[in-house]
Amino acid sequence: MTTNSRPGMLAERSLLYAKTLLTARDVKSLYTALLVKLEDEVLVERLGRPRRIGTRKQTVVNFDISFYCDNHTVSMYYEIFGATAYSFFPAFVPQEADIVVDVGANQGIFTCYAAKRVPRGWVYAVEPDAENLSWLKAHLELNRISNATVIPKCVGDRTGKACFKKGDSSGTGCVVDGSEQGPGFTEVEQITLEEMMTVYQLPKIDLLKIDVEGFEARVLSGAGGRLGSIRRIVLEYHSPTLANEVAGILQGKGFRLLQNPGPVRSHILYFENSALCGRQ
Repeated sequence: MTTNSRPGMLAERSLLYAKTLLTARDVKSLYTALLVKLEDEVLVERLGRPRRIGTRKQTVVNFDISFYCDNHTVSMYYEIFGATAYSFFPAFVPQEADIVVDVGANQGIFTCYAAKRVPRGWVYAVEPDAENLSWLKAHLELNRISNATVIPKCVGDRTGKACFKKGDSSGTGCVVDGSEQGPGFTEVEQITLEEMMTVYQLPKIDLLKIDVEGFEARVLSGAGGRLGSIRRIVLEYHSPTLANEVAGILQGKGFRLLQNPGPVRSHILYFENSALCGRQ
């Protein structure tokens, strides 16, 4: 991994913030998004205040996506439409008839984005957290999405029960080892990618997006022999060790790692299946 200069990072982030805000449908929407983003940067990131859930409606004009606006959804709005974190490379933009699997769908901003891009395809949104699931379903309803299936489970390397730890914000919950109990811990159903593809009769996955707070390697390990049926994978990683582990799994199965996504995407890895996408 390369380390980028802080001034360069700040300059690129500022440009991407501006780009994101300019996708708002009207002045009121832009103003709302700007205020919430500033709140996120100053109160949450700098001063450690908790993120708050709001019920304000914000519309993104380029794909006509609406969402209930709070600190977290505005951050996802920026990540998807400004930083293009999951679609920096053109080949990773979902196509009309693609099958997309969103593992760690959270509140469904990426799910809605993908569903709008695949009118003849389908999106499978996998999310175990009950609160996130309610927002995910609300966003699907708000956007009148009919080509998505919500799977209220986590994905791992085995099928059965798993222990889920709720995070400090809606985006930081994670699966943990063992069967811990107490406030913030809950038992959830776990499925593997291999079983999911069998149950939902998926012959292939065109784009697999993974953001599961450090559990990414286990998600891939649970794909078994079906890993070769996945064309492209974009995932967020949370440590260099995890990045190396994920790269080792996928490169050992014929995937290639795409390089140089830019400093604001340095936490994202992009992989293509060489056999299905052709070799460079």
